[in-house]
Amino acid sequence: MLYPFSRLYRPARSPASGDPALDRKRGFNLIESAIVLGVVGLVIGGIWVAASAVNEEWKVSKTTEDIAVIVRKIQNLISFADAAAIGNEVNITATIRDAGIFPSDWVVGSSVKNDFRGAVTIISYVSPPRFNFYLYGIPRSACVKIVVKVTSAGANTGAASTTYFRGNSLGFMYVNSAGTWSTSTFPVSVAAATVACNQETNLIMLTFGYTRIN
Repeated sequence: MLYPFSRLYRPARSPASGDPALDRKRGFNLIESAIVLGVVGLVIGGIWVAASAVNEEWKVSKTTEDIAVIVRKIQNLISFADAAAIGNEVNITATIRDAGIFPSDWVVGSSVKNDFRGAVTIISYVSPPRFNFYLYGIPRSACVKIVVKVTSAGANTGAASTTYFRGNSLGFMYVNSAGTWSTSTFPVSVAAATVACNQETNLIMLTFGYTRIN
């Protein structure tokens, strides 16, 4: 009498049935799933770290190249006589922005941002004629690389203040605060730059001279 219902009953199979076809269909258990997810997480994490490192290297290279171009354009735009007319310790960032000297991706509305999205400020000085180039919000590892790259390009080493800031090269720099770390001796080593770039985000100040007399 039970025969009509016997098809409704199926004995529970053990995880390993002995049938290869059934075992292949069994899928992952919790431990196996955890291992797979862990491996996938490590792979994704490794890709993320590598991509972040490549992105930072690209930003460092672009920033140093942009700085060189901006400096040359400022020196072509403003002369010693212009600096005297502007006055001492004057923020000329807006003037530089409106002259189209900054890269287009540095201009965000009325603000100027570097490749790490920190603020950019240019201050003009009269005696000796020079300008300070401030880069804010630079991450620690990028700061070290930028300091090394920028100072490796050479610098003015004249002792007299009238010649010290002339030319296309860097004359002086400080990181975070002139009172804590500054130098006019270039290039700066990786070890020295690491000491200077001691914040999570850093300020790099670079001083360049005007090159045109009139």
